Amino acid sequence: GYISPSLFLAGESNGWVHSEEGVDETLGYYSAIAQWDPSIANGFYLKGGLGVFSYVASDGTDDITGSAGAMSIGTGFDVRVGTNFSLTPFANYLWSSESELKFSGIPSGLYLAPNVLQLGLGLTWH
Repeated sequence: GYISPSLFLAGESNGWVHSEEGVDETLGYYSAIAQWDPSIANGFYLKGGLGVFSYVASDGTDDITGSAGAMSIGTGFDVRVGTNFSLTPFANYLWSSESELKFSGIPSGLYLAPNVLQLGLGLTWH
């Protein structure tokens, strides 16, 4: 929801999935974000958030899991291409603190701290 015409608070999720040789992996970031539009008319925005990341790798029998705190920063630009539609190129950097991986619930002594750079194009309906 909008706190002011230029400040928006929201929930956001970002994810990655991969399957290879019978192993399915997922990495998700779940954040509360604040998005600031310094000049509403030009479409540029900055955002930042706090939340958690979650990692799961499974072969159907055993699971490797991890989760920890995470932060995100990002920027984008809404380019209006119609009255109610914009193309939105964006960049996000997702950082996480270190998490000990668990193998089927048992601590493994191995640690994961994924960092992700996203570049993309969003489709926005207003």
